[in-house]
Amino acid sequence: MNFPIALNNVESDADRPAADKGYVLMVVRAIDSISKANNQMLVLELDVAEGPCKGYFSNNLLRHYIPYGDEKGMSRLKKTLSVFAEDNPGIITELDMSGISFDQNRLVGLKTGGIIRENEKGYLEISYLTPIRKIASYKPKAKNSDGSLGSPVDGKTKTDNCPF
Repeated sequence: MNFPIALNNVESDADRPAADKGYVLMVVRAIDSISKANNQMLVLELDVAEGPCKGYFSNNLLRHYIPYGDEKGMSRLKKTLSVFAEDNPGIITELDMSGISFDQNRLVGLKTGGIIRENEKGYLEISYLTPIRKIASYKPKAKNSDGSLGSPVDGKTKTDNCPF
């Protein structure tokens, strides 16, 4: 990936608040692509890496799109790389965080935290990536027999303990 401006010339996106729900995700594929609007973007394909939902999306990976063709997009990309750097010390370096290019394939196999939500069309998507430490205390609720989310100790929960 070659950037239109060096990462050290842009401010990182603002930090997100600690997440009350989230998952440890792993990058399965990282693709440097062009959007339909002809904008450069990084496409991350991810799956749940830990917990009762591990591998849940292996047949239909979640995609996270990070456009980086302008300063706003570069800010978002820099924040994404800083999240990966925090969760994978020594793998994403200061040089990566200040350069004009980056090999996106270095992200494959790396873990980070992510918030998964249902979008307005009813599909699951990654809302945003966040450091694992911000979601580490999350314990997913299980589905009740009626499909609603409930406490894992209510006597009516599914055994897989995965809310999807």
